[in-house]
Amino acid sequence: MNKHLVTGSSGFVGSAIVKKLVDLGHEVVSVDIIEDKRISEISKFYKLDISKDEKKINEVFHGVKYVHHNAALVPLTKAGQDFEKTNIYGTKKIIEYSILNNVEHFSHMSSSAIFGKPKSEKSNVNYDEYNPTGRYGISKYKAELEVLKNKQNFKSCSIIRPRPIIGKGRLGIFEILFDWVKDDKKIPIIGAGNNKFQFAHIDDLVDVSIETAIKNISGKFNVGTNKYSTLKDDLNAAFK
Repeated sequence: MNKHLVTGSSGFVGSAIVKKLVDLGHEVVSVDIIEDKRISEISKFYKLDISKDEKKINEVFHGVKYVHHNAALVPLTKAGQDFEKTNIYGTKKIIEYSILNNVEHFSHMSSSAIFGKPKSEKSNVNYDEYNPTGRYGISKYKAELEVLKNKQNFKSCSIIRPRPIIGKGRLGIFEILFDWVKDDKKIPIIGAGNNKFQFAHIDDLVDVSIETAIKNISGKFNVGTNKYSTLKDDLNAAFK
């Protein structure tokens, strides 16, 4: 039985990876600063901060073959310098201990924020160029560079760049929208809502993280969909 370590295991993406791995019969070690009882019941859970608790980190890696690194501060928080501490330094520490403990595969959950915006309304994002915006985007860009710098130390390494993530159980900013719909409120949007908007489904992200690990596949994976419409149409379809 293969042993996986999932960081950010209480988050939306991390918890989904833990659940899928357990369903597949794998042994899972989970790490987060917040405990999710559902996750700690099905995995070996460690409550720690990957950017601070260095004395505890090495214990977590015992026997781990695959790492799924999802721990990060999300862009909805006004985190300031904490973006750098968690997203960059935290990633450095996870990579460092992965190498020390001979981890075979490293799956890194990056972000489409590293590309920034298209140069014009008529052009697409250039996936071969970095153009991060804001402190969050810059921190995720620098975290990805750390992974690329160390990829040769692993048998395989995958970098996953999702569009905004949706799926069953997704809350965050979506919870506000759901409350408005439940109360039969009109939904405010900025502008006419005719801009094209692309989402990624949580199941696809989970599959990429797990399959690249157990099949030792390396690469950069920009995860989204080839079927998408305007923000206004997407919202109306979701509300119906």
